[in-house]
Amino acid sequence: MFTISKENLDETRIEKLPPETPDWKTVDIIGAEKPESEVQDPGATQRVFVSGDQVTTTPPARKPAAPQQRTAARNDQRASAAAARKKKEKITIITLCSVVAVLLIAVVIVIASTVGSTNDNGLILKNVFAAGVDLGGMTQEQAKAALRKATDNTYSQLDMTVQVLDSTIVLSPKDTGARLNINAVVEAAYNFGRTGSRSERQQAKKLLETSTYAIPLDDYLTLDTGYILDAVNKVGRAYSTTLSQPTYSIQGERPTAAPDPDNIDLTYAYQTLYIQIGTAEYGLNTDRLYRQILDAYSQNLFQVTGECSVIAPEAPDCDAIFAAYCIAPVDAAIDPQTYVVTPEVYGYGIKLEDLKEQVAAAAYGETLAIPMRYIEPDITTKFISEDLFRDVLSGFQTSVSANVDWNSNMELACGKLNGLIVKAGEEFSFNEAIGEPTAKLGFKPVELYVGKATMHVIGGGLSQVASTLYNCALIADLDILERNPHTYCPSFVDTGFDAQVYYGTMDFRFVNNTEQPIRIEASIENGSLQIRLIGTDTKEYTVDIAYEITKTKNPQTEYIAMYADNPGNHKDGKIFAEGIIGYDVSTYKTTYDKETGRQISKELISESSYARRNKQVIQIIDSLPGVDDPTEGSQPDKDATVSEDSDDIDN
Repeated sequence: MFTISKENLDETRIEKLPPETPDWKTVDIIGAEKPESEVQDPGATQRVFVSGDQVTTTPPARKPAAPQQRTAARNDQRASAAAARKKKEKITIITLCSVVAVLLIAVVIVIASTVGSTNDNGLILKNVFAAGVDLGGMTQEQAKAALRKATDNTYSQLDMTVQVLDSTIVLSPKDTGARLNINAVVEAAYNFGRTGSRSERQQAKKLLETSTYAIPLDDYLTLDTGYILDAVNKVGRAYSTTLSQPTYSIQGERPTAAPDPDNIDLTYAYQTLYIQIGTAEYGLNTDRLYRQILDAYSQNLFQVTGECSVIAPEAPDCDAIFAAYCIAPVDAAIDPQTYVVTPEVYGYGIKLEDLKEQVAAAAYGETLAIPMRYIEPDITTKFISEDLFRDVLSGFQTSVSANVDWNSNMELACGKLNGLIVKAGEEFSFNEAIGEPTAKLGFKPVELYVGKATMHVIGGGLSQVASTLYNCALIADLDILERNPHTYCPSFVDTGFDAQVYYGTMDFRFVNNTEQPIRIEASIENGSLQIRLIGTDTKEYTVDIAYEITKTKNPQTEYIAMYADNPGNHKDGKIFAEGIIGYDVSTYKTTYDKETGRQISKELISESSYARRNKQVIQIIDSLPGVDDPTEGSQPDKDATVSEDSDDIDN
């Protein structure tokens, strides 16, 4: 049975009978109010009759229900009341829990807000950047001042330069209207990490612990983006070509006759060669380039390099083009041994190196129009004849001897030297040029000094030729590698200017230190030995050679004792050998400017020491001192008073 207490009767919902229940049902109400006269038992119940929306204590006038029906109705009412009571209790518990949870969340939010507002120092968070400036730790006023200092002379003053391959876009502030709202930027920097949900604020602060954050300036930077887009699209159109390969062709008639070098027009173009270089295929992402430019503005940067992919065409095959249409010129040549000149051959078209240079310098899509003419070689016969052996570098001469064999040997040596060419940088050796002088080759024996004694040697007179050539080399300022002085001062050149040679022992050597070959001219004419060096004079100075005697060694008189019946029938008082003065000599080279004559330098080039030879006089004696009975036929040694022998040879 569903019971309702007296206290909550008005608040208790009384469920309607189901529509299909036609009968009235009674509900016993515990503690229902009744007139005192009607109260019989405190624990008694009052019956309430329920039908539709009406509740009454007066039963309707109907036929009483059967006992079984009244019992079933009471049981249904009791079950419905119990279920309603449990449902109400569950709803009440859930409602109370929700209210408690909301109150707890509100308390946490209030506490967090109170703590957060208490710890906020009013400064922009660390590692916050804007326009490339670190604003972290600044007040808003400080940040504004820093941004003004960094941008006052940039956005409104500097051109934005955009480079794409070989094209340059210049975006001036006058055209872009670039201007930065500093106040708004600073406000955004200050709010970063302070606005948004609690989770967003925490994420922002966590980010700044390990990295920096740049405030995007898109919303705070005034730019004429339409103008920028137009400029980007313009360069994009320039790099929108498709790939094409090079082609070439020729127009005109090619000459058939060989040119006359003395009557040739090197300016007339017989044909024209056309070379189309080909075009490249470019890949320029204009959207990306536009974003790059905006990003650069955002970072207060004013130089951008756009990325552009390029598929280049094949390079024209210059070697194949040259082989098909051109003839290479051939330079005049000179034989390295004889220096006989081979004439030049004129070419036609264009030189291969010039063709390659023009093709390399041409832009994609360009068409070269190359005139085809006769090509003069770089080196011609005229050039060789005018450049080689054009100058007399030096010349020197010495007098011939009265000795016929001496002069004959010099003539043989001149024959070997005359016309000999010493290449640039080449070493010259006198002994190699002449070879070993032998009787088989026609050289004659001549009496020479061997040390301080005399003897006959084949090839006497060669040292005079070597000495004459030595003087030429000094005047031409060539590098001297080897030179040997004589034992005694020779008579054919001045003291300090001789060069003694002897095959296998002593040589005269120099190096051609000029940039061109040198030809030796040697001959005996009009009683003198004449040698000249012919080459190309590029020196800006002249050379003067002089010597200085530092010591003189005067000879003494020596007497050679002989018996009256000496083999040579020498008489008493006869001069057996004339005395020769000895010297120590220093040789100097002085250079002078060709134009002004002013002395440039003076240097010591050699030091020579020449021995003296005493005068020797015959003295006839009867006996040697200390010898009472000399052996018959014996003679004193005629060389007893002569200095000891040496291996030196004096020609």
